[in-house]
Amino acid sequence: MTHPTPSFHEQFCIEVTPVPLVLTIFGASGDLARLKLFPALCRLFQRQLFHPKSQIFAFARTPNTTENFREYLRVEFKKNCSGDCAKCADLDAFLSRVHYVQGAYDSEEGYVRLRDAITDCEAEHAIGGNRLFYLSVPASVYAPIAQHLAHVGLTEEPPHSEIKRNVIIEKPFGYDGESARRLDAELTSYLKPSQIFRIDHYLGKETVQNLMMLRFANRIYEPLWNHHHIESVQITASETVGIGTRAGYYDDAGCVRDMFQNHLLQMAAFVGMEAPASFEAKTLNAARTAFLDSVTPPDPVSDWVRGQYAGYRVEKGVRPDSNTETFAACVFFSNAPRWKGVPFYLRSGKCMAQRETTITIQFKKMDTTLFAPIKGRDLPENRLQIYVQPSEGMVLSTLAKKPGPKLCIGALNLSYKYSDVYDEPPPEAYERLLLEAMLGDATLFTHADAVNAAWKILDPSLEFWKSNPEKVPPSVYDKGTDGPSASSTLLAQRQHAWIPRILNQGE
Repeated sequence: MTHPTPSFHEQFCIEVTPVPLVLTIFGASGDLARLKLFPALCRLFQRQLFHPKSQIFAFARTPNTTENFREYLRVEFKKNCSGDCAKCADLDAFLSRVHYVQGAYDSEEGYVRLRDAITDCEAEHAIGGNRLFYLSVPASVYAPIAQHLAHVGLTEEPPHSEIKRNVIIEKPFGYDGESARRLDAELTSYLKPSQIFRIDHYLGKETVQNLMMLRFANRIYEPLWNHHHIESVQITASETVGIGTRAGYYDDAGCVRDMFQNHLLQMAAFVGMEAPASFEAKTLNAARTAFLDSVTPPDPVSDWVRGQYAGYRVEKGVRPDSNTETFAACVFFSNAPRWKGVPFYLRSGKCMAQRETTITIQFKKMDTTLFAPIKGRDLPENRLQIYVQPSEGMVLSTLAKKPGPKLCIGALNLSYKYSDVYDEPPPEAYERLLLEAMLGDATLFTHADAVNAAWKILDPSLEFWKSNPEKVPPSVYDKGTDGPSASSTLLAQRQHAWIPRILNQGE
């Protein structure tokens, strides 16, 4: 049986091509650069969203040459697409814009070489001086790199000029609130706050961005987006894999620092924020931060469930007595008038039953006796599910009459997947975010005040667990499950339950 394909009628569309710039990737030989950054840049180049004059510098500690590094990238591209896919189109033209500079992160000698190479490149290609630096390196070297870049003059912005020289850093943004503020103080001693772009790749996902359009461009949603009509909000980010080779970081950080402080709380902020005055970076960030500031920190014991997948303690690099959580679930409330009494449920974990990131808006039951419970059964509530990954789309569950019987009511799902509507898959998150950074637009990046607001929510629990490890020990859960059973109890205490995906991954 075939179903009609949903259609999209374009009404308003803006895309901007960046001005010429030099982009430098630190940690260019690492996995993030190899698997995400260079492929994203190549796709932007193919879409003509990478200025023809722009150039890329790869900076890493490994001795290498430009020619050898280009060949390395060529092999990696073809390995990932079998040599015959769109990723390899115009590959040579793209690689001709890549240059390699070797240097140690803690030695100024390499930065001098980089400065001289960039200056020569800007003159040769008539690039106006705009620069972007991507720190795909451990957080411990963010400040030293920023210091060296400033000392050799690479990040200095000419006065009374439109020239921008920005720096992108990856999470983690500190280990807790205090370290985040310390990191920010170090960075801002070498950079202006406006030059620091904190990247959270979840904010680059199309469906997360679409939350703003969904809420603020559609009258059918915004009037209902409040405690009068919404019963609960659920956000799930689950993975089927374990920690892999990340034990050195993960066993010290844990799931809450790895996923809640950034990804989950930022998605919650998109759901919960008030309408910003504009889509400018400052106003949008202020709206997201205001929501995070309105959140009452969850109780470290009663509002959390911590879990650890079976076999975690024997993973390579993990402490044999580790109490690090690989699963966490919590409930919190906002004191904003819009969200009075509405619980926000967040959960994330590794080695779970399926890989998914889903935002579920559960609406309240209809306040009417017209359709009283039939044969002892309550009518299901309306709900909106937003699929962030791996398949991107939305499902609105409504109630309708089934043809035939005099009265037969059931759920009817109004759904679409991006792949059913658009000829091309949505851009990768890093593709969108790199483009925004090259444009100098910080709208989809996390600002320092939002980082601090998120830590204020989590710090009380993290500090309590550290001081009282016996009070909330992680429960062991089997791999391939939905985590500890206590996470269901957390919701059942408020007569709620975790909502499964309305559509399966393959549908």
